[in-house]
This record gives sequence, C-alpha cells and structure tokens, in this order.
Amino acid sequence: MGIRTVVRKWGNSLGVVIPSEEASKEALRENDEDEVVIRKALDIRELFGKYKFRDLQKLKKSCGKAGPRRPTSTTATQS
Repeated sequence: MGIRTVVRKWGNSLGVVIPSEEASKEALRENDEDEVVIRKALDIRELFGKYKFRDLQKLKKSCGKAGPRRPTSTTATQS
C-alpha cells in the first residue's frame, strides 16, 4: 500500500493518519503492529527546475484536454 499523507504534531511526537478506505483495503485495525516506510515527498516545483510553477499552470491551461497545439503547415513539399 502506498499513500501520501501529512505529518502532524501529536503531543510530543509526530504522527500520520491512514485514511479509513486504505486501512480497510489492508484490513488494518487499532493496535495492529505494522511496518511503515517513510520517504519524503518531492516538491513538484523541484522537478521542473528553472520554470516557475505559475508558468507551468499557464502552459497546462493553454493545452486544454486536447493537448498542446502544434502549428499546422499549409504548404506541403513534394520531392
């Protein structure tokens, strides 16, 4: 099972919440002993390097559902 969740302060400790749908899928119950693998999620902005996040949002909106628009050629070259 792999889920993305937020670490929260829980008294003097930190904790995560497992959504009930995911707990049901794995038949998890209170006081079960389970293994948790912790891996910090990447910030998506780091993946795109020099591009600013808002520029990517504009690009995404300009693409729409059909994908990016490509220029069409009105003249065809013949060999």
